[in-house]
Amino acid sequence: MSFLLTYRPLLGMVAALVCAGGSTIATFDRVAYEMATDAKAAALTAMSRATESYASQQTAITPLLVQVEEAREYDRDRAKNSITVQQWDILLNPAVKL
Repeated sequence: MSFLLTYRPLLGMVAALVCAGGSTIATFDRVAYEMATDAKAAALTAMSRATESYASQQTAITPLLVQVEEAREYDRDRAKNSITVQQWDILLNPAVKL
């Protein structure tokens, strides 16, 4: 009991600091999650056809690129989400060799 009385002001300050800290990343967003998983499923489907030339699959790949761009734009407008946007940028950059 004397421990709590002795350190009560310190415990109050620690609790205030923890509550005031806030998050450094975006919170979970169901729409963003669904967009990402849908894009992943479409990409896996496109990759299953990777034995054929890119030109022959252009009509199948274009909607996938649009889907990824939509997901990027959605995530770009969310607060504290710069890391996710950077990941989408890497996927959309044709100069990057994945």
